[in-house]
Amino acid sequence: MFRRKCLTVLLLVAFSSIARAGDPTADNPDQVFESVYARIGALPAGVARERLVWLKLEELKREPCDQRSIDDLAGMLDRRGYRRQAADGLYKFVQNCGAPLTALNKAAVI
Repeated sequence: MFRRKCLTVLLLVAFSSIARAGDPTADNPDQVFESVYARIGALPAGVARERLVWLKLEELKREPCDQRSIDDLAGMLDRRGYRRQAADGLYKFVQNCGAPLTALNKAAVI
């Protein structure tokens, strides 16, 4: 009986988090990630709608100073040809979060 209740609670939590996660094809990234864009700068909607980029933006929305997320996001942007957005995002991230200087070095390299 206890196991069944635990399983039910876990499933409810999992489904509620899925429901809260935005839909890249339907939601406007400028609205969904307004707080993230205020910290790292806006991204073109077409790039923000890509599933992997969307997931990194969601991570930064939940954890504003997550160094791995911003590093992954900057790498994705760089590979897609958005070098300025990648470098600016890293630079602004360091300004807002006091991240290690390695992020500044990556921004300069990009």
